[in-house]
Amino acid sequence: MIRKPSLYGFSIHYLKSSIFLATFFICGCIESAPLTETQANAVKSAKLYLGQQGISRAGLIYRLSSELGEGFTLSDATTAVESLNVNWNRQAAESAREYLSVGHFSCSKLIKKLTAYPAEGFTLSEASYGAKQAGVCN
Repeated sequence: MIRKPSLYGFSIHYLKSSIFLATFFICGCIESAPLTETQANAVKSAKLYLGQQGISRAGLIYRLSSELGEGFTLSDATTAVESLNVNWNRQAAESAREYLSVGHFSCSKLIKKLTAYPAEGFTLSEASYGAKQAGVCN
């Protein structure tokens, strides 16, 4: 009879799986696979966009993957954006302030602008946070 490696009666595969899941759920710090050269280039482009304006996750992926934008594949653009540590609420607040610097909007109109896709594409929660931080909503 062939014995599988075990520790205290648990298979090594079971233990590895349990450690992986526990690490993921406790801290979310599982390292992802290294980025390809194309994905690394998409990250560089994404950082340029993030440095220029308030931009949503969906808007950033759209700009990176659009033929009118950078032309990366949707998969590479998504992987690049997911590899970044971005506070999307902060991006929404920045975008809201940018809108207010060129016009006057009610709370609901600003939120509508911030959630419009592909122009902005913030989630309703992010847009509401952004509008509130910009001083338009109570």
